[in-house]
Amino acid sequence: MTDEIAGEAPVPTAPINVLLGKPTLLARVVAFVGSVDTRVLVCLNRNWAREMMKPSVWEISAGVPYEPLLVNCFRRAASYCYREVDAPS
Repeated sequence: MTDEIAGEAPVPTAPINVLLGKPTLLARVVAFVGSVDTRVLVCLNRNWAREMMKPSVWEISAGVPYEPLLVNCFRRAASYCYREVDAPS
């Protein structure tokens, strides 16, 4: 039994971490799961909070807004969230 396990590829500790660093893929997942489950992703840990607050994730999930005002709102909101996450508690 242990020989079979030793021959297999190692299982990643958290398969959801595949989404970290891939804003396009993360944006598609966010658009699919909805806002209730998105709040859970933000609360996983600091890495997830940072990833979820990147403007590119929200611009992609919103369909890349063409209005400059809307783009600025996304970026401004994300920068405020970065400050809150990075602030020492």
